[in-house]
Amino acid sequence: MSTVRSSIIKSIFLLLLLVTPALCAEQLTIASNSRSKAVIAVPDDAKACVKIAANDLQSYIKKISGALLPIEAQSKLKYAPKIAYIVLATDTKNQSGQDSFSIRTGTVKGCSAVYLTGNNDVSTMYAAYRFLEVLGVRFFHPEEEYIPSAKTLKVGNLNITETAAYKLRGIQHHTLHHIPATKFLMNDPTDVNLKRAYNYVDWLAKNRQNYLYWWWIEPIKMRGRVDYVNKIVKYAHKRGVKVGIVVGMPFDQQQSYNLMRGKGCYFKKDVWKGYLYKGVDEVAALGVDSMCIFYGDNEWGSFRDPDGCSMAGISPVDATVERIEAVRSYMREKYPNIELVLWIHPTANIYGDKKCPNFFLLPKYCSPDIAAAVHTVQFYDLVSPAPTYSNKDFHFLYQFALEQAEARPIWFWPETAFACGFDNDVPMYFPCYITARWRDAELMSNTAVAHITFSSSIEWMYWLNDYAVARFGWNPDEYSVDRVVSDFTDVLGKSAGPVAKEVLLDLAKSDERYLMDLVAKKNCNLMNLLNESVMYRVLDTLPGKADKFLNGWKTANLVPLQEFTACYKSAFDKLKAVAPKVSPAAKPLFDEFIDTIEMTYLRLEHQSDVYGQMIDLGLAENSGIAMEPDMRRLVNIQNRAKKIIAERESHYRYPTGGAEGNYYDFMRPFTVWETFAGRLAICKPYSGIRKHIRLTPNRISITRPSDTRKDVVVHVPGDFPVDKPLCLYLGVEDTDTASEGRLEINGKSIALPASGDSNAICVKIDLPANLLKPGDNTFTFHLENASNNGTKGYYVIYGCIVAAAYR
Repeated sequence: MSTVRSSIIKSIFLLLLLVTPALCAEQLTIASNSRSKAVIAVPDDAKACVKIAANDLQSYIKKISGALLPIEAQSKLKYAPKIAYIVLATDTKNQSGQDSFSIRTGTVKGCSAVYLTGNNDVSTMYAAYRFLEVLGVRFFHPEEEYIPSAKTLKVGNLNITETAAYKLRGIQHHTLHHIPATKFLMNDPTDVNLKRAYNYVDWLAKNRQNYLYWWWIEPIKMRGRVDYVNKIVKYAHKRGVKVGIVVGMPFDQQQSYNLMRGKGCYFKKDVWKGYLYKGVDEVAALGVDSMCIFYGDNEWGSFRDPDGCSMAGISPVDATVERIEAVRSYMREKYPNIELVLWIHPTANIYGDKKCPNFFLLPKYCSPDIAAAVHTVQFYDLVSPAPTYSNKDFHFLYQFALEQAEARPIWFWPETAFACGFDNDVPMYFPCYITARWRDAELMSNTAVAHITFSSSIEWMYWLNDYAVARFGWNPDEYSVDRVVSDFTDVLGKSAGPVAKEVLLDLAKSDERYLMDLVAKKNCNLMNLLNESVMYRVLDTLPGKADKFLNGWKTANLVPLQEFTACYKSAFDKLKAVAPKVSPAAKPLFDEFIDTIEMTYLRLEHQSDVYGQMIDLGLAENSGIAMEPDMRRLVNIQNRAKKIIAERESHYRYPTGGAEGNYYDFMRPFTVWETFAGRLAICKPYSGIRKHIRLTPNRISITRPSDTRKDVVVHVPGDFPVDKPLCLYLGVEDTDTASEGRLEINGKSIALPASGDSNAICVKIDLPANLLKPGDNTFTFHLENASNNGTKGYYVIYGCIVAAAYR
């Protein structure tokens, strides 16, 4: 068909669209008793994204109803009575620059019709997926969607119009961490992973996102990856999705790719420019649409030349700006279609120079065609307290955005990540991520041109965060928190849905009250207390303190933490009560939800218990009361949590083990939990009296082959009461059978009981008087043949010797 004829047909069809009534009198029937009652009509010159959307309409409607709707070119339509028409069309008269679409019912030649009309081809595609949402489909996860079932499929009068608030919208995967996207976007270029990458691009398109970003890492060699990424980029462009890459200059952290990979000193411009240009060439070869530069040495440092090189009297700000401008000039000349973006990290105390005291705000001294990406971290928003990265809040980032919006494109780059926000070995899920992201999306919608979300997981309900933020990035006025939460909870059924919604919204309020408001009102930072690096320091400061200090700390910190824990316990109990009432089709989603809430509750409970016992031990000591920690209670919490993690891992959408590797191995171990619990068993003497001897500061690993032995030398001080009975506490994990592990102390053999696979127990062993000697004593841990001949080993996760008077 000629281009002229195609344009005429398209114009006639659009005219029909304009003159038809906005609403039809009756419901429009798409399928009846699994039989097709509609036709999908596509433009003769439909672009790839529209064709894919039409095929998806056909596929999803068949999955819902069993009916296979035919797809026909609009020029070949033969209108028939009692047949409805789903019409995809593009109205190019709308040149607002923002993506926009409408969905409305009407008639064409006496037949019922629903018009899916965009102001460009990509928006027409968006209209198709929005229509599927009207039919009940939910694009929650790239590898798991919710599709309802109905043999008869009808829609009533529709008159929907939506317009994007942000021109650019998307997700940045923090592939510096071991997450699924690290593998399927670059680490492992297999056909299976390429399909996963395509599925993720599809998810973006279905959720009206048009940008995919990820961080390039140094260990990945360009050779062998360029063709693979080119395929992803090509497919993304076909779906109306752009692709961007984050690089360092000279970000030296977490294996980031570094444009400055050489040792070129500042004053050797021909050298450092050569490194930069080579790096730009390598990134450009991937076929990407934009490149974002992290321009500090790391999250906590400004730019410095390599060791041994002189900055030649120039400030870090001027040196960095000069290098950014060199990159810009080279890109404008050689790669004019690649946009340059600068990552503004929120660290507050990085000094630049007198003209720019905060190093990370230096983009204001760069050329105005360079975009500035304002990055916020964790669940904090731009207006509430944000006690992180040396900040009280992120107000300065918002002010920077307002000021610079007049000069350059502003990209807003918030976070929905759990693995990067608070680096612990198991996740916590806080629904306040959703409410905070909505507030920021609303606040920045008139300032930023782009809304790119920093993500690191799409398991443990974090896919709900990304799903929600995708809608907020599209239009926060159109999609409220209540509406997005309802998208999820409504599929759970009439009984369970309202309870699940109440739980999510109530927890979001509790999160804000205890994790944000308390910081401003009482200087109580509960999230800090749950951060492993801070918790170590706090636990070491409590022993030996007076009652006044301990009681004051308890009131100011422990009581709020216990109240916060109770909120999650209550939420879990509510979900457990309605679990039998969840609709069968949504049960996998609900199971993940309840596991996630229980997992968060258990972690809060565990840490609260550790703090609480440490306080009680101190108060008891001050009163002259002998008291020992209750390790069994903590072990029971840990074992329950391990079962939940094992169950959840078995349902991950991406593989966790086998030939494809383990994405989440860094979150699996409970070393942090065990160490916190062990601090109680090996806590320091409160008044100088030696009651405890720490067995070892480290986790002991005893693994194959059989008959392996590991010696641990324990020094017993001369004033320790070895002439009296003693008690040995051991945290033992992974002794599959009672015959697998054995401990030998100065010739005495002690069998270690079975803990069970992947479980831990607290072993209490009575030691006779005079078994230990003052000075060095050898504790030998043996790995022996298990009865099932399948032993792999076991661990000792903490240990202490306690004087009999205090056991």
